[in-house]
Amino acid sequence: MTIFAEMLDQLLEQDPNASSDCFLTARQCIQTRWQALHDTPMPEDSLTLFLIDPSRGDLTEEQKAFAHSTFEVVRGSYRRAAWDLIVCNRMLKDDVIQSPREFRNLSRRRYAGGGAPETRCEPLCALGRDTPIPAPEAHPEDV
Repeated sequence: MTIFAEMLDQLLEQDPNASSDCFLTARQCIQTRWQALHDTPMPEDSLTLFLIDPSRGDLTEEQKAFAHSTFEVVRGSYRRAAWDLIVCNRMLKDDVIQSPREFRNLSRRRYAGGGAPETRCEPLCALGRDTPIPAPEAHPEDV
């Protein structure tokens, strides 16, 4: 892990707002994706306990592995978002870009794969970004 990734992880751990937002987003994402793949909900209380303390919660091994990997993907998305915010701020100060919108357009091209037509701009949903989370319209057999 690079020093930047470690700093961004510390930011997520030490800022109560960022930490709780990441946790809540990850929990919702895990539940939504699990339901889409299995047509059954993951127990919310067990999932919450597991995310707080991996030795707790009554999840199956498959659910635990899915929850862990999805949580890490969401956390990585938050890490990239924090990094993008830092880079955007620096580029604005250096007059490389004129607005956050211009930076967003640069990021959209990056997440959409260069000149490909854009369907998603959020890093969390960008396929091909080392994410095991399928897009909502993907079928389990395509993942």
